[in-house]
Amino acid sequence: MVKLMETWGDLAGKLAAAGVRIEIPKFIGWGSWGLDTLGGWYPETGRLYVSEQIAHVPLLVRDVMTHEITHQIQYAISPDGSGGTGINGGPHGDLFRSCATRVAGVLGCPSPVEALICGWPHEQRPDGFFGPGVVRKETA
Repeated sequence: MVKLMETWGDLAGKLAAAGVRIEIPKFIGWGSWGLDTLGGWYPETGRLYVSEQIAHVPLLVRDVMTHEITHQIQYAISPDGSGGTGINGGPHGDLFRSCATRVAGVLGCPSPVEALICGWPHEQRPDGFFGPGVVRKETA
């Protein structure tokens, strides 16, 4: 099982070295959702969760953690998370995409594509990236 605090610390350390500083969440833990929700950042409580359903896939956990850390940055900039009017608006709008672009440059993730921003960066990875036993979820 992936060590979430260690993963968060590694990502936050790389971001800090590039001048992007974030606060340690009050809590980092596993969420008991199904595969429809892979992670969550809750700015009102300072809690960050990753779905326990993916605990056995380290690269996917890292990508989901990267997405949630990007929300941390977004909400530090705009406490209400206002994201502009991008194709998805709200928490995945223009501000999130701007933050994701910066994070991608630091962490070596794919640059965010607007149509896939809700699942960035993991939905932009090539087939097989997370290992042979990980099948991409079909989207409608």
